[in-house]
Amino acid sequence: MRRMSWRIAAVIFLCAGSGFAAIPQTISYQGVLADTSGPNVMDGTYSITFRLWAAPTGGSALWTETQDVGVVDGRFNVLLGSVTPFNLSFDDPYYLGVQVESDPEMEPRTPLASAPYALNAAGPDPTGVASARVATTFSFSGAGTVIISRSIDVPGPGYVHAIGTGSIQVPALDTASFLLRPQGSGNGQNIRVSSATSQNHLPLCVQAVFPVASAGTFTYEIFASLSSGFMNSTTANDVALTLVYIPVAYGTVSSP
Repeated sequence: MRRMSWRIAAVIFLCAGSGFAAIPQTISYQGVLADTSGPNVMDGTYSITFRLWAAPTGGSALWTETQDVGVVDGRFNVLLGSVTPFNLSFDDPYYLGVQVESDPEMEPRTPLASAPYALNAAGPDPTGVASARVATTFSFSGAGTVIISRSIDVPGPGYVHAIGTGSIQVPALDTASFLLRPQGSGNGQNIRVSSATSQNHLPLCVQAVFPVASAGTFTYEIFASLSSGFMNSTTANDVALTLVYIPVAYGTVSSP
């Protein structure tokens, strides 16, 4: 039997879309799955149940969802709400419980940070935020392609926090790379996704912080390619890219 233990902090944030009025009702959740003895679990697919509760202990679950989650090097990403839509208003505190396979739910429950509560927001992008969502399915191979881009106007020096999410299908034994970068640059935050078998609807989640030295318009993009394997066609769906400006007055900001 295995149980969930966090080797690094889990990351929860809103999967933003093209304007807050069109925000997809999902929350991206990342973590590392490890045995109680310490090492990360073996690569594979694990049944994980997620629940939202109104209190840190006790009570009845307000929302429940079970996903078959692909785990690589102990790491996993999921989109909560992608299987069972949320039926909550997100105007009260909620706590996330996680159960792996048949083990008991992990303790303690995780309180949701403020970002998911933007599911209750409406209206256009606020000042300092730019978001885009592309529902089209993209197919790409070894040559690669830009699957989404977005520009943001910043009033002065600071940082741009870029968050990219989506759903991908990776052919068996292939490795797909997703580079979140300033437009046309070879530098940025890169993640690789691979699978021993063909996987549908694997969650994509990549984020990075980019410094900006002055006021102006800055454009960022996600460049997708196949980096190894048989180079069969890979697809990406429902890709979203959100940019948030952080002034230097807030202090130094670094990539997560």
